[in-house]
Amino acid sequence: MQASSLDTLLDRNFQTIDGFPKRPDVDRPSGYPDELPDDRWAEIADEDVHPFEAPANGSESLDGPAPILSRPLHDDEQSRVDRAIREIGFEAIAFYKSRRFIQQRPFRGKWGIFYLRVGVEHLATRMAHDYSIGNSLSAAYELLRRHERYHFKADLYTMMLELVRRQQLYVPVRRAFRGRSTLFVEEALANRDVWTYVCNKGGALREFARDWMTIQPGAYARFREYPEYLRAEWAANTLDGNYTSSTHRHDIESWVVAVPDRLDTAAACPEWTIESGACSSLFPPALRMPTVTLIEDSEPVLKKFQKKYRHLQTIWANQKQKMYDNPALRGLDFYPWRVKPLWSLRVNDNFRAHLREQTDVPGHWITEQFGTHKELGHG
Repeated sequence: MQASSLDTLLDRNFQTIDGFPKRPDVDRPSGYPDELPDDRWAEIADEDVHPFEAPANGSESLDGPAPILSRPLHDDEQSRVDRAIREIGFEAIAFYKSRRFIQQRPFRGKWGIFYLRVGVEHLATRMAHDYSIGNSLSAAYELLRRHERYHFKADLYTMMLELVRRQQLYVPVRRAFRGRSTLFVEEALANRDVWTYVCNKGGALREFARDWMTIQPGAYARFREYPEYLRAEWAANTLDGNYTSSTHRHDIESWVVAVPDRLDTAAACPEWTIESGACSSLFPPALRMPTVTLIEDSEPVLKKFQKKYRHLQTIWANQKQKMYDNPALRGLDFYPWRVKPLWSLRVNDNFRAHLREQTDVPGHWITEQFGTHKELGHG
Protein backbone atom coordinates (compact mmCIF):
# COMPACT_ATOMS: atom_id res chain seq x y z
CA MET A 1 0.00 0.00 0.00
CA GLN A 2 1.39 3.42 -0.98
CA ALA A 3 1.95 5.95 1.81
CA SER A 4 -0.65 8.30 0.33
CA SER A 5 -3.23 5.49 0.27
CA LEU A 6 -2.46 4.65 3.86
CA ASP A 7 -2.78 8.31 4.86
CA THR A 8 -6.22 8.43 3.25
CA LEU A 9 -7.26 5.19 4.97
CA LEU A 10 -6.07 6.40 8.39
CA ASP A 11 -7.76 9.79 8.01
CA ARG A 12 -11.07 8.20 6.99
CA ASN A 13 -10.97 5.56 9.73
CA PHE A 14 -9.94 7.92 12.51
CA GLN A 15 -12.70 10.36 11.54
CA THR A 16 -15.16 7.50 11.80
CA ILE A 17 -13.75 6.36 15.15
CA ASP A 18 -13.93 9.89 16.52
CA GLY A 19 -17.73 9.60 16.39
CA PHE A 20 -17.83 6.37 18.41
CA PRO A 21 -18.54 6.35 22.17
CA LYS A 22 -15.55 5.87 24.46
CA ARG A 23 -15.09 2.58 26.24
CA PRO A 24 -15.74 2.96 30.00
CA ASP A 25 -12.90 2.08 32.37
CA VAL A 26 -13.27 -0.57 35.06
CA ASP A 27 -10.47 0.87 37.16
CA ARG A 28 -7.54 3.27 36.91
CA PRO A 29 -3.86 2.33 36.95
CA SER A 30 -2.25 2.90 40.33
CA GLY A 31 1.39 3.57 41.05
CA TYR A 32 3.99 6.30 41.15
CA PRO A 33 3.53 9.07 38.56
CA ASP A 34 6.16 9.61 35.88
CA GLU A 35 8.91 12.04 36.80
CA LEU A 36 8.88 13.96 33.52
CA PRO A 37 5.71 15.78 32.37
CA ASP A 38 3.81 14.67 29.27
CA ASP A 39 4.06 18.16 27.76
CA ARG A 40 7.85 18.39 28.02
CA TRP A 41 8.15 18.84 24.22
CA ALA A 42 5.72 21.77 24.12
CA GLU A 43 8.37 24.51 24.20
CA ILE A 44 10.22 23.23 21.12
CA ALA A 45 9.49 25.37 18.05
CA ASP A 46 7.96 23.73 14.98
CA GLU A 47 10.87 24.95 12.84
CA ASP A 48 13.20 22.78 14.95
CA VAL A 49 11.54 19.60 13.65
CA HIS A 50 12.76 18.23 10.30
CA PRO A 51 12.23 15.07 8.24
CA PHE A 52 14.57 12.35 9.44
CA GLU A 53 17.73 11.69 7.46
CA ALA A 54 19.72 8.53 8.11
CA PRO A 55 23.24 8.99 9.55
CA ALA A 56 25.93 9.36 6.90
CA ASN A 57 27.71 6.23 8.16
CA GLY A 58 24.50 4.24 8.41
CA SER A 59 24.46 0.54 7.55
CA GLU A 60 23.59 -2.79 9.09
CA SER A 61 27.27 -3.30 9.97
CA LEU A 62 28.42 -2.57 13.51
CA ASP A 63 32.04 -2.14 12.43
CA GLY A 64 31.81 1.48 11.33
CA PRO A 65 33.28 4.57 13.02
CA ALA A 66 32.21 6.13 16.30
CA PRO A 67 29.34 8.65 16.03
CA ILE A 68 30.03 12.20 14.91
CA LEU A 69 28.23 14.47 17.36
CA SER A 70 26.52 17.68 16.27
CA ARG A 71 27.40 19.06 19.72
CA PRO A 72 29.01 17.04 22.52
CA LEU A 73 27.02 17.21 25.74
CA HIS A 74 28.47 18.62 28.93
CA ASP A 75 28.89 16.21 31.86
CA ASP A 76 25.79 17.59 33.57
CA GLU A 77 23.72 17.20 30.40
CA GLN A 78 24.94 13.63 29.94
CA SER A 79 23.93 12.80 33.49
CA ARG A 80 20.48 14.28 33.01
CA VAL A 81 19.84 12.35 29.79
CA ASP A 82 21.00 9.10 31.41
CA ARG A 83 18.76 9.75 34.42
CA ALA A 84 15.77 10.55 32.20
CA ILE A 85 16.11 7.25 30.33
CA ARG A 86 16.20 5.47 33.68
CA GLU A 87 13.10 7.39 34.82
CA ILE A 88 10.83 7.19 31.74
CA GLY A 89 12.54 4.77 29.34
CA PHE A 90 13.51 5.37 25.73
CA GLU A 91 10.65 7.90 25.43
CA ALA A 92 13.07 10.33 27.05
CA ILE A 93 14.74 10.78 23.65
CA ALA A 94 12.20 9.43 21.12
CA PHE A 95 8.42 9.06 20.98
CA TYR A 96 5.53 8.05 18.75
CA LYS A 97 2.59 10.37 18.04
CA SER A 98 -0.53 8.87 16.48
CA ARG A 99 -2.04 10.33 13.31
CA ARG A 100 -5.21 10.61 15.41
CA PHE A 101 -3.54 13.54 17.17
CA ILE A 102 -2.02 15.21 14.10
CA GLN A 103 -3.66 18.56 14.89
CA GLN A 104 -2.70 18.44 18.56
CA ARG A 105 0.48 19.48 20.34
CA PRO A 106 3.31 18.88 20.18
CA PHE A 107 4.12 19.67 16.54
CA ARG A 108 0.69 20.27 15.03
CA GLY A 109 0.41 18.97 11.49
CA LYS A 110 2.95 16.18 12.07
CA TRP A 111 2.68 12.60 13.28
CA GLY A 112 4.94 9.55 13.44
CA ILE A 113 8.23 8.88 15.22
CA PHE A 114 10.22 11.80 16.63
CA TYR A 115 13.90 11.56 17.61
CA LEU A 116 15.74 14.11 19.75
CA ARG A 117 19.05 14.28 17.90
CA VAL A 118 21.29 15.15 20.85
CA GLY A 119 19.67 12.40 22.93
CA VAL A 120 20.21 9.74 20.28
CA GLU A 121 23.80 10.89 19.73
CA HIS A 122 24.44 10.66 23.46
CA LEU A 123 23.03 7.13 23.54
CA ALA A 124 25.25 6.23 20.58
CA THR A 125 28.26 7.62 22.42
CA ARG A 126 27.49 5.41 25.42
CA MET A 127 27.23 2.42 23.06
CA ALA A 128 30.59 3.21 21.46
CA HIS A 129 32.57 4.10 24.57
CA ASP A 130 31.09 1.67 27.11
CA TYR A 131 30.37 -1.32 24.83
CA SER A 132 32.79 -0.80 21.90
CA ILE A 133 29.92 -0.89 19.40
CA GLY A 134 31.02 0.44 16.03
CA ASN A 135 28.63 2.43 13.82
CA SER A 136 26.72 3.04 17.03
CA LEU A 137 24.72 6.01 15.76
CA SER A 138 22.92 3.87 13.18
CA ALA A 139 22.49 1.14 15.79
CA ALA A 140 20.98 3.59 18.30
CA TYR A 141 18.44 4.84 15.76
CA GLU A 142 17.52 1.27 14.84
CA LEU A 143 16.84 0.25 18.45
CA LEU A 144 14.70 3.33 19.07
CA ARG A 145 12.91 2.85 15.74
CA ARG A 146 11.94 -0.71 16.60
CA HIS A 147 10.57 0.39 19.97
CA GLU A 148 8.53 3.26 18.52
CA ARG A 149 7.32 1.31 15.50
CA TYR A 150 5.76 -1.18 17.86
CA HIS A 151 3.62 1.70 19.16
CA PHE A 152 2.71 2.49 15.54
CA LYS A 153 1.65 -1.11 14.92
CA ALA A 154 -0.34 -1.16 18.17
CA ASP A 155 -2.08 2.01 16.98
CA LEU A 156 -3.11 0.35 13.69
CA TYR A 157 -4.22 -2.82 15.45
CA THR A 158 -6.30 -0.85 17.94
CA MET A 159 -7.90 1.00 15.01
CA MET A 160 -9.11 -2.35 13.66
CA LEU A 161 -10.56 -3.30 17.06
CA GLU A 162 -12.34 0.05 17.31
CA LEU A 163 -13.92 -0.31 13.87
CA VAL A 164 -15.16 -3.81 14.74
CA ARG A 165 -16.49 -2.88 18.19
CA ARG A 166 -17.62 0.60 17.10
CA GLN A 167 -16.12 2.00 20.29
CA GLN A 168 -13.11 4.20 21.07
CA LEU A 169 -10.31 2.23 22.75
CA TYR A 170 -7.02 3.99 21.97
CA VAL A 171 -7.78 7.37 23.53
CA PRO A 172 -9.27 5.97 26.77
CA VAL A 173 -6.16 3.84 27.36
CA ARG A 174 -3.80 6.77 26.76
CA ARG A 175 -5.82 9.03 29.02
CA ALA A 176 -5.91 6.41 31.76
CA PHE A 177 -2.11 6.03 31.67
CA ARG A 178 -1.44 9.75 31.23
CA GLY A 179 1.26 10.66 33.73
CA ARG A 180 1.86 6.95 34.40
CA SER A 181 3.03 5.72 31.01
CA THR A 182 5.77 3.60 32.60
CA LEU A 183 3.01 1.32 33.95
CA PHE A 184 1.59 0.55 30.47
CA VAL A 185 2.44 -2.98 29.32
CA GLU A 186 2.75 -1.78 25.71
CA GLU A 187 6.18 -0.42 26.71
CA ALA A 188 7.24 -3.95 27.67
CA LEU A 189 6.08 -5.26 24.30
CA ALA A 190 7.89 -2.45 22.46
CA ASN A 191 11.12 -3.27 24.30
CA ARG A 192 10.43 -6.94 23.62
CA ASP A 193 10.61 -6.17 19.89
CA VAL A 194 14.01 -4.55 20.49
CA TRP A 195 15.13 -7.56 22.53
CA THR A 196 14.16 -10.02 19.79
CA TYR A 197 16.15 -7.98 17.29
CA VAL A 198 19.33 -7.73 19.40
CA CYS A 199 19.21 -11.41 20.38
CA ASN A 200 19.49 -12.26 16.69
CA LYS A 201 22.45 -9.86 16.41
CA GLY A 202 24.14 -11.02 19.61
CA GLY A 203 27.43 -9.69 20.97
CA ALA A 204 27.87 -6.21 22.39
CA LEU A 205 24.59 -4.91 20.97
CA ARG A 206 22.66 -7.54 22.91
CA GLU A 207 24.66 -6.74 26.05
CA PHE A 208 23.95 -3.02 25.70
CA ALA A 209 20.20 -3.48 25.13
CA ARG A 210 19.91 -5.87 28.07
CA ASP A 211 21.70 -3.48 30.43
CA TRP A 212 19.86 -0.34 29.34
CA MET A 213 16.38 -1.84 29.14
CA THR A 214 16.75 -3.63 32.46
CA ILE A 215 17.35 -0.33 34.30
CA GLN A 216 14.35 1.35 32.67
CA PRO A 217 11.28 1.82 34.88
CA GLY A 218 8.09 -0.14 35.34
CA ALA A 219 6.80 -1.97 32.29
CA TYR A 220 9.87 -1.11 30.21
CA ALA A 221 11.95 -3.55 32.27
CA ARG A 222 9.46 -6.39 31.81
CA PHE A 223 10.61 -7.14 28.26
CA ARG A 224 11.89 -10.64 29.13
CA GLU A 225 8.60 -11.84 30.59
CA TYR A 226 6.58 -14.41 28.63
CA PRO A 227 5.30 -12.54 25.56
CA GLU A 228 1.93 -14.31 25.63
CA TYR A 229 1.26 -12.90 29.11
CA LEU A 230 2.33 -9.42 28.04
CA ARG A 231 0.03 -9.54 25.02
CA ALA A 232 -2.86 -10.89 27.12
CA GLU A 233 -2.39 -8.03 29.59
CA TRP A 234 -2.36 -5.51 26.72
CA ALA A 235 -5.63 -6.97 25.41
CA ALA A 236 -7.28 -6.62 28.82
CA ASN A 237 -6.04 -3.03 29.09
CA THR A 238 -7.29 -2.08 25.65
CA LEU A 239 -10.52 -4.03 25.24
CA ASP A 240 -11.83 -4.15 28.80
CA GLY A 241 -10.27 -1.10 30.47
CA ASN A 242 -8.72 -3.27 33.18
CA TYR A 243 -5.35 -1.77 34.08
CA THR A 244 -3.91 -4.20 36.60
CA SER A 245 -1.00 -6.41 35.56
CA SER A 246 -2.87 -9.46 36.89
CA THR A 247 -5.73 -9.07 34.37
CA HIS A 248 -5.37 -10.98 31.09
CA ARG A 249 -7.30 -11.83 27.93
CA HIS A 250 -5.63 -15.05 26.86
CA ASP A 251 -8.48 -15.77 24.45
CA ILE A 252 -7.15 -13.26 21.93
CA GLU A 253 -3.49 -12.77 22.88
CA SER A 254 -2.21 -14.68 19.85
CA TRP A 255 -3.63 -12.01 17.53
CA VAL A 256 -2.47 -8.93 19.45
CA VAL A 257 -0.74 -6.35 17.21
CA ALA A 258 -0.98 -8.63 14.19
CA VAL A 259 -0.64 -5.98 11.46
CA PRO A 260 -0.58 -6.89 7.72
CA ASP A 261 2.87 -6.60 6.16
CA ARG A 262 1.59 -4.13 3.56
CA LEU A 263 0.82 -1.68 6.38
CA ASP A 264 4.04 -2.35 8.28
CA THR A 265 6.53 -0.72 5.92
CA ALA A 266 9.29 1.85 6.36
CA ALA A 267 7.32 4.43 4.38
CA ALA A 268 4.10 3.92 6.33
CA CYS A 269 5.19 5.83 9.45
CA PRO A 270 6.91 9.24 9.05
CA GLU A 271 10.08 9.94 11.04
CA TRP A 272 11.27 13.32 12.31
CA THR A 273 14.38 14.76 13.91
CA ILE A 274 14.09 17.31 16.72
CA GLU A 275 16.97 19.77 16.60
CA SER A 276 17.08 20.96 20.20
CA GLY A 277 19.61 20.90 22.99
CA ALA A 278 19.35 18.95 26.24
CA CYS A 279 17.55 21.88 27.87
CA SER A 280 16.12 21.91 31.38
CA SER A 281 12.54 21.66 30.14
CA LEU A 282 13.37 18.30 28.53
CA PHE A 283 15.78 17.05 31.17
CA PRO A 284 15.29 18.67 34.59
CA PRO A 285 18.46 19.00 36.68
CA ALA A 286 16.95 16.89 39.44
CA LEU A 287 14.43 14.09 39.19
CA ARG A 288 13.02 12.19 42.15
CA MET A 289 15.77 11.59 44.69
CA PRO A 290 15.66 9.14 47.57
CA THR A 291 16.25 10.16 51.16
CA VAL A 292 19.83 9.91 52.43
CA THR A 293 20.34 10.23 56.18
CA LEU A 294 23.35 7.94 56.70
CA ILE A 295 26.06 6.39 54.51
CA GLU A 296 28.17 3.59 55.98
CA ASP A 297 31.09 2.01 54.17
CA SER A 298 31.22 -1.75 53.77
CA GLU A 299 34.21 -3.71 55.01
CA PRO A 300 35.79 -4.04 51.53
CA VAL A 301 35.49 -0.27 51.02
CA LEU A 302 36.95 0.50 54.47
CA LYS A 303 39.95 -1.68 53.65
CA LYS A 304 40.52 0.32 50.47
CA PHE A 305 40.52 3.57 52.47
CA GLN A 306 43.05 2.10 54.90
CA LYS A 307 45.39 1.22 52.04
CA LYS A 308 45.49 2.75 48.54
CA TYR A 309 42.64 5.31 48.87
CA ARG A 310 43.69 6.96 52.14
CA HIS A 311 44.16 10.28 50.27
CA LEU A 312 40.46 10.34 49.33
CA GLN A 313 39.02 10.10 52.84
CA THR A 314 38.45 13.84 53.28
CA ILE A 315 36.91 14.23 49.82
CA TRP A 316 34.63 11.25 50.47
CA ALA A 317 33.54 12.67 53.84
CA ASN A 318 32.63 15.96 52.13
CA GLN A 319 30.59 14.15 49.47
CA LYS A 320 28.72 12.26 52.18
CA GLN A 321 27.82 15.51 53.91
CA LYS A 322 26.52 16.96 50.64
CA MET A 323 24.36 13.85 50.23
CA TYR A 324 22.83 14.45 53.64
CA ASP A 325 22.13 18.07 52.72
CA ASN A 326 20.69 17.44 49.23
CA PRO A 327 21.34 14.30 47.12
CA ALA A 328 20.05 16.17 44.03
CA LEU A 329 23.02 18.56 43.93
CA ARG A 330 24.41 18.65 40.40
CA GLY A 331 28.00 17.98 41.45
CA LEU A 332 27.03 14.67 43.07
CA ASP A 333 25.65 13.15 39.85
CA PHE A 334 23.66 10.65 41.93
CA TYR A 335 21.51 8.28 39.87
CA PRO A 336 20.38 4.61 39.68
CA TRP A 337 23.14 2.41 38.32
CA ARG A 338 22.41 -0.16 35.62
CA VAL A 339 23.02 -2.98 38.12
CA LYS A 340 20.03 -2.83 40.44
CA PRO A 341 19.59 -1.86 43.24
CA LEU A 342 22.86 0.09 43.25
CA TRP A 343 23.06 3.87 42.82
CA SER A 344 26.13 5.63 41.41
CA LEU A 345 27.67 8.68 43.11
CA ARG A 346 30.46 10.95 41.88
CA VAL A 347 33.43 11.31 44.25
CA ASN A 348 35.66 13.46 42.03
CA ASP A 349 36.71 13.59 38.38
CA ASN A 350 38.35 10.16 38.60
CA PHE A 351 36.43 8.21 41.25
CA ARG A 352 32.87 7.04 41.90
CA ALA A 353 31.04 5.01 44.53
CA HIS A 354 28.15 2.55 44.23
CA LEU A 355 25.63 2.62 47.08
CA ARG A 356 22.76 0.38 48.12
CA GLU A 357 19.88 1.48 50.33
CA GLN A 358 19.04 -0.72 53.29
CA THR A 359 15.56 -2.15 52.70
CA ASP A 360 14.68 -2.18 56.39
CA VAL A 361 15.98 1.31 57.23
CA PRO A 362 14.88 4.01 54.74
CA GLY A 363 17.59 6.62 54.21
CA HIS A 364 20.36 4.31 55.42
CA TRP A 365 22.86 3.49 52.64
CA ILE A 366 25.84 1.14 52.37
CA THR A 367 28.84 1.87 50.12
CA GLU A 368 29.21 -1.41 48.24
CA GLN A 369 31.90 -0.38 45.73
CA PHE A 370 34.49 2.38 45.49
CA GLY A 371 36.97 2.92 42.68
CA THR A 372 37.89 4.68 39.48
CA HIS A 373 35.28 5.39 36.81
CA LYS A 374 36.73 2.59 34.68
CA GLU A 375 36.87 0.08 37.54
CA LEU A 376 33.18 0.62 38.26
CA GLY A 377 32.16 0.38 34.62
CA HIS A 378 31.67 4.05 33.80
CA GLY A 379 34.20 4.10 30.97
